[in-house]
Amino acid sequence: MATSYLNITGKARFIKHVYTTDDAFGASKYKAGLWLEGKELEKFYASGVQAGFQQLEKGGDPTKLKEDEYGPYVVLSRDEMKMINKALVYFTPPYIKAKDMSYLVQYVDKDNQVIRQYQDINKKNEIRRVGEPFLIGNGSLVELNVCVFDTKTKGKGHRLEGLRILDLIEYIPQSKEDTTSSVSEEDHQNINTGSNETNMVTPVVKKKVSPF
Repeated sequence: MATSYLNITGKARFIKHVYTTDDAFGASKYKAGLWLEGKELEKFYASGVQAGFQQLEKGGDPTKLKEDEYGPYVVLSRDEMKMINKALVYFTPPYIKAKDMSYLVQYVDKDNQVIRQYQDINKKNEIRRVGEPFLIGNGSLVELNVCVFDTKTKGKGHRLEGLRILDLIEYIPQSKEDTTSSVSEEDHQNINTGSNETNMVTPVVKKKVSPF
């Protein structure tokens, strides 16, 4: 089964499930959305990844990504657990890097070895987060690192591996009713609590009102 890696850059679209999973529709996944345009959009199409396309039964064009008022977008994901070659594999959340490639958030075991996946469920309690979670506002310039692989029936599958923050826009929660923001007040509280984390450098941010 051929495997490759895709780096795709765009503007952040509701990136709020990179520390905890989105458990909607009976699946637990870490997720990151991007608005894509120009060469980055062409690169995504060329990758063959089967994610985010319009649905023919809803009158869409199945060769094009879904769109909103700001343009085409895709949401890429990482399973919390998945059966691979008849074995259940567990995945840590995606790593987050700064523009200079230094790690802002990553996950290590008791021996400080970086852990991306594991099979022994007992190992879960040994894994800790290194780095302070932070909120990624809509419109932030983000590069996603994605593993691309063949599937038996659905073309190219994918797995989100990590994020690289190229230009962070500060998100300041105002209210739970603020539906234009990338993260809710509840998410803000969730990602800033927990005992198994170690502080690292927080990226420089700038404030911006609109998503672009």
